[in-house]
Amino acid sequence: MISDRNIRTALERFRFAIPASGNSTGTALEVVLDATMSMTTGDGSKESLARELSMFLLQLGEPSGIRTSLTVSKGGGRDRVIPASDVARLPFVAFDAVEPFSSAGSELAHGAAAPTYRVVVSDLLIPADFETLVARFARHVAQLWIIQILAAADRDPEAGGRMLLRDLETDETVEVTLDEASIEGYRSRLNQLCDRIKSACQATGATLVTVLAEVDLNELCDQYLVPAGLIARTTA
Repeated sequence: MISDRNIRTALERFRFAIPASGNSTGTALEVVLDATMSMTTGDGSKESLARELSMFLLQLGEPSGIRTSLTVSKGGGRDRVIPASDVARLPFVAFDAVEPFSSAGSELAHGAAAPTYRVVVSDLLIPADFETLVARFARHVAQLWIIQILAAADRDPEAGGRMLLRDLETDETVEVTLDEASIEGYRSRLNQLCDRIKSACQATGATLVTVLAEVDLNELCDQYLVPAGLIARTTA
């Protein structure tokens, strides 16, 4: 569930750390929000934190003199752009995309139309060429931040014997045995995937922030986004 109180508190406590431009076009920051069904897995905390973070960043632009916008990434020509003035629409945007997030970024503005800065919010739990994907997001922007949000079940699934799993995006099913050995294998593959994401970000100069969805918005800001250089504290 989205907490308006968390968002209001964060807006009082933090500001953008990035400089506002003095030129005629100004400074623009674009948030790219992964709206695939993968973001709805777990207990709902991953989806809620992603929405709260996106709403917070959208509203943080006005007091900082920075134009903000949000691209809801669904792929297949279904991307939606939400300006800061329409932030109230975001809680009602469905996370129902089945197009893999690995194809995201192809519809984003580039060249002279590109924003100054870009923030990508996703779990990134996808088979992808991450160097290509991150480079696509980083093209023509001064700085890119990748915010990877993982649910507790993404990091530490519980053993549960034999069960039938369904892929929310492809509707494919597979029968698996969730014993300790299979879970250890999953954790190993997840660590390898995260290492690939980290290497891709290092190769493009992007800043990677990986956080568990159980943290609240203000903790995310204070302990992760301030050190990442995206925002700064306005109060002690």
